[in-house]
Amino acid sequence: MKQILYFGLIASVFIACSTPGSETKTETVNTQMEDIILQKAIRRGDVGTALNNAHIILEKDSTRTGLYDTLFQFYLEMENPRGVADVGQIILQHKPNDLNILEPTAMGLAAMMEYDKALALNQRMFAITGDLRLKITIATLLFEMRKVDEARAEIQWIVDHREISDTMKVDQPSPAFGTQKISMLAVAYYSFGQIEFTLGNKKEASKYFYKALAIEPRYDMAATAIGEINK
Repeated sequence: MKQILYFGLIASVFIACSTPGSETKTETVNTQMEDIILQKAIRRGDVGTALNNAHIILEKDSTRTGLYDTLFQFYLEMENPRGVADVGQIILQHKPNDLNILEPTAMGLAAMMEYDKALALNQRMFAITGDLRLKITIATLLFEMRKVDEARAEIQWIVDHREISDTMKVDQPSPAFGTQKISMLAVAYYSFGQIEFTLGNKKEASKYFYKALAIEPRYDMAATAIGEINK
């Protein structure tokens, strides 16, 4: 998988080197050495050297915007949320509706606790796709921002607008067991319960967790939450 990724990155570097106007640009800005080092680093999987030289090239020649895609892929490969967030935001200035950039960038921003920026990107994705699962993420971000009523409103939107067939994959209590495919309505009630539980309203939280289980009896996270309350 990594080998395929690196070949793709080499191609993107080649394209970035061949952008219109690059012939005249090289008369004043010479990045040939860095380009060679970058491509060799990509071939051998040397992420650190590749990133360093990509940054040097961009500092010398800001017109080489295609290299941002290369940097973005590298940061994804490294699971570096700061790099993904920073470079992703630059790319989105030129490709604001690219879902392949939007989702990882939003996740990177959330991981860096830049919730307001992550929220804006998730709202943009929802406007593009209408994917109800994004409403759960939006509600979570709003709650992290202490906007409790707005978080509740987002979850209520799911309750009011979901289709019976709408589902989403959710984590199980133990990562070893993977995910479950659960009704969106059950997930919404579970999310209500999580808000109330976090606020210390255990009785109200329990009601929502039981509602989730009534819809999805196999919903392990809801069952686990009830177990925590009843300890």
